[in-house]
Amino acid sequence: MSLPDELISEILSPALKVPEKLFSNLSPISPFAKYSVSTSSILLVCKAWLRVATPLLYDVVILRSKAQAKALGDALKLNPELGGFIRRLRVEGGFGMPLHLVLKNAPGITDIYLCLQIYASDSTAGLVAGLPLINPTRLLIFDVPENGLNNKHIVGLRGALRTALSEHWSNLNTIVLPFVDLSFNPLVSLSTSVRTVSLPYNKFHTHLLSPLRALASIPYLETIEIRGRPAKTPAKSLPYATDDARLKSILRWAKPYVRDAVARKRIYRLAIQPALNPTFQPLQSAPKDVSDAIWLRIIRFAHLAPMPKVNNSSDPSAQFRSDRKTLARRAAFLLVCKTFHRLGAPYLYRYIKCPPRAIRLLAKAVDANPRLAHHIRTIEVNASWDDGPFEELTAILEHASGLERVILPVDKGMFLPWPAIRLLSQHSGSTLKELTCRVKAPSSGGRPDPLALENFTALVRFAWAEIGDHGAQTSYFLPSKIASVSKSSLPALSFLILRSTDLCPALIGLDLPRLDRLSIRAPSFGAPYMNTNDAQLLDFLRVHGAKLLTLATDAETPTVKGESLLILCPSLIWLECRLGSTNDWDLELQAKGFRHAHLARLDVRLAPSVPKPEKIWAAIFVSESFQDGLKQLPALTDLRIGECVWPTNEYEISKSAYVKMAEQLAARTQAIKMKDKKGREWHPRLKTARAMAQAQARAAALDDE
Repeated sequence: MSLPDELISEILSPALKVPEKLFSNLSPISPFAKYSVSTSSILLVCKAWLRVATPLLYDVVILRSKAQAKALGDALKLNPELGGFIRRLRVEGGFGMPLHLVLKNAPGITDIYLCLQIYASDSTAGLVAGLPLINPTRLLIFDVPENGLNNKHIVGLRGALRTALSEHWSNLNTIVLPFVDLSFNPLVSLSTSVRTVSLPYNKFHTHLLSPLRALASIPYLETIEIRGRPAKTPAKSLPYATDDARLKSILRWAKPYVRDAVARKRIYRLAIQPALNPTFQPLQSAPKDVSDAIWLRIIRFAHLAPMPKVNNSSDPSAQFRSDRKTLARRAAFLLVCKTFHRLGAPYLYRYIKCPPRAIRLLAKAVDANPRLAHHIRTIEVNASWDDGPFEELTAILEHASGLERVILPVDKGMFLPWPAIRLLSQHSGSTLKELTCRVKAPSSGGRPDPLALENFTALVRFAWAEIGDHGAQTSYFLPSKIASVSKSSLPALSFLILRSTDLCPALIGLDLPRLDRLSIRAPSFGAPYMNTNDAQLLDFLRVHGAKLLTLATDAETPTVKGESLLILCPSLIWLECRLGSTNDWDLELQAKGFRHAHLARLDVRLAPSVPKPEKIWAAIFVSESFQDGLKQLPALTDLRIGECVWPTNEYEISKSAYVKMAEQLAARTQAIKMKDKKGREWHPRLKTARAMAQAQARAAALDDE
């Protein structure tokens, strides 16, 4: 069944239409500097979509390279009717003579965006020749104050703008300027049709009064609009003192700018009418169990509703905010009546995320009513402490019997004494799923007994770091105690995070049937007093390395005591590591003749001490060790470079070594995709015939080498 064109248009519009907010964006980094496949591929689905989507695609045209400008010019030359669809044109550069052909065949342009940030390698000849051929109603100008660029192309474009404003653009009504400066005033004064000038909001100072007064002196100007005003700035307040009546009369504030992070949906409050029966009690005649079930459901939603969810989070506690206002809102439900307090207390105490000082308050509440501790499922301390409330926290753990998560970030000044670990093992060992902490070595009484680990039968995620100086000791635990730990301990452990290796001897003798993720953080990237022993780590990987599917390390070499991590972990599908030098690229595989059959994703970064990472990576990509390393990784499809940042404009693209690396890699093999540190893949941009020939010549030269 075929759909009518009107419905197809409504379906395709969200994907093809460019919002006004993006089109008129004057930020230094273009909002269209995206690293995704072009939406124009929608036109290739079928003839019906091609027919309906073509006007939507050409309604707003964004040009970001010479090749795009040439392709558009050729398309309009072959199909002149396409130019009639163009209403808004955004030109983020000069792009040479093809723009003359574009402007010549698009007489219906109403909004045009022009960039004055043009390098000497670009050309504005097409714009200079084509601007008199259109008659827009709105002009948007992008520039950077004190940019230092003043070449012949910019001078020519400014001259063409002056001519167009004074002689050709009779429909022009609005000019949008990038900043407040006297240099733009002559442009505005040339056109007698301009009625509105839009300026960005700034923290106005006295030196800005002069250009504003100059604008206000233009007799035919009706409005000076200040856009981007922060929401907290009153609309009626003037950020500076002025006696210019003309300026005050035409100055207008645009709609306040509200950041997405602080935007809030409007809450519609219903007017509460007085009760007709003051003695009425809801559910008064219902049985107690039915009444409790209904109120429990209502209170549950009342507690969850104000708590925004965090995307991609498997931790339920992440759905709850810990700010005071939110906590006060949640606690207010418990003060309504005894029933609400009885039913709502478990939800109030279920997820505890607080600073250390609140632990003392919680300990007092638990001391007064120990039953409250039974409701606690998560304890997360979100700030560091120097003189921490260890005794209070230990008292809470002593009463809590259903804990599922205890999170004390190991990179802050928090730790648990070993007695607290024993309490966790005794009271919550069968329910605890996540434990993140640093454990302090006992000051006296010898080393602790690791038998407490046997009780953690539900522990899935374990982040361990130990602090203290053992001197000649090699482990946090006594070897005789380690030998007595049951091999079946920690049966559910899946993700292990090690910031020190003192736990390794205790884990070597365990089965750990579900362990598949390991993260190793070197001491140089954590607290300098954490203990790391490569011999302990090597023994651990020899025993459990074959189980691992993902491994992350911050060590400055992809080896442990000279042995390759990939050889120690032959089942890995994801490795994150550092390279100390270009010689590490083959990951010690070529020398051993080892082919890793499973590794699909490789995240690599250079050591922080390596200078000029872009040049180093360019050298790595043309080295023999790079080629040898790829040959030893036949399953690799995802290569992520930690220092890689994709460029955002044509000039930067032409200079970027990372872009050349990605395109060279794509020319060699289609299986491996190079991505930046955020996981974004580089999609090759449309190229001119000359650029294409140069890229092919570079690829051929590399193949010959």
